[in-house]
Amino acid sequence: MESVFRDVPYRAGFKHVDAKRLGGRACSTLQFQTDFQLLDLSKVALRGLGIPPRQLIDTTKAHYPATRAWAEQVYAAHPHIQGFLWSSRQDDRALAVVLFGSRVKASDLLDAKLSRPLIRSGIPEDFVLELATDLKVLLK
Repeated sequence: MESVFRDVPYRAGFKHVDAKRLGGRACSTLQFQTDFQLLDLSKVALRGLGIPPRQLIDTTKAHYPATRAWAEQVYAAHPHIQGFLWSSRQDDRALAVVLFGSRVKASDLLDAKLSRPLIRSGIPEDFVLELATDLKVLLK
């Protein structure tokens, strides 16, 4: 949801997404081997910080320069923070995490060996087709 289907518009009816967007991408699972110090950016936490979600997590890519600048300020001001955690803008049933590579060791993450390509031999995988169906997206 945060990559291939990120720009699917919020409108009724079928939408089209170029199946070429699936090429070279995979869905992987990483297991945290430590408890990371993540800044909570949930809507409740944002309310406590006085930041409306539409200014930070419910934004579009046009807002990335401003949200990136905010993240850089938090990074500089809080050297113990290793990343951010929030509800995915694209799928509010899921959590999104950003980890700061300079503050996380590779050994803090374990590859669960569950990596799956999104498309194989030109045919989208079933889990991709199920999500596309839910979104009413036609992969062309």
